[in-house]
Amino acid sequence: MARTTSPSVLDKKIIQAQENVIKYKERYDSAVEVLAKLQEKKAAIRNEELLSAFEKSDRTYEEVMSYLSSKVKKE
Repeated sequence: MARTTSPSVLDKKIIQAQENVIKYKERYDSAVEVLAKLQEKKAAIRNEELLSAFEKSDRTYEEVMSYLSSKVKKE
């Protein structure tokens, strides 16, 4: 037999579930924000490394752009 649950007990459980959703959504949003900031920092570092490598190389801008634009696959 299935147990019956009173409406007041269900209401309390619904309220608790809503509070949990709000709490965990705030945590999720915060975690997403932290992740986005870390990814931005990583991208900035990689961009700096790429620019530094380009400045140190003896290749011209045109050579680098040609290489980056080529669709030749590595073997």
